[in-house]
Amino acid sequence: MKRLSNLLAALVFASLVIFMSCGGGGGNDGPTVVEEKTELLSQQWSVNASKVTYDGGPEGDWSGFTLTFTANGNYSTNGVPTGYEDVWPSNGSWEFTDNQASAIQRDGNNGITMDYTVNNQGTSLSLEFTVPDPNARTSGLYDEPWLFEFSN
Repeated sequence: MKRLSNLLAALVFASLVIFMSCGGGGGNDGPTVVEEKTELLSQQWSVNASKVTYDGGPEGDWSGFTLTFTANGNYSTNGVPTGYEDVWPSNGSWEFTDNQASAIQRDGNNGITMDYTVNNQGTSLSLEFTVPDPNARTSGLYDEPWLFEFSN
């Protein structure tokens, strides 16, 4: 009987050790994808003026254009060429479209969804988006993709 009692105690102890060792975390799993991408984006970006295109070709003089993303979900711009304020307003808000940070939504649900690529060092950024035509007019700013390439 003593042997059975010792065996039972050993099984209970072993079971407790197994259940405690395969627990569900409690530790820090590190930053989320959204946190990582937010950290990479949250800085001032300077455009490579020769790498600003509209519908595949150069458009406007963007030399001196800068874009600053902040971690609290705001952005600001400097040096937007006259007549291109619909492409880049002087400031606004931004957020990721999902918890995988697959795209950026600029200026809320009625704003612009931008495809982006940022390198792991946070030294280059590419943004591609289309500006919706607010008045259904046909000018050179709308309905075709814009591509901006930045560095810091």
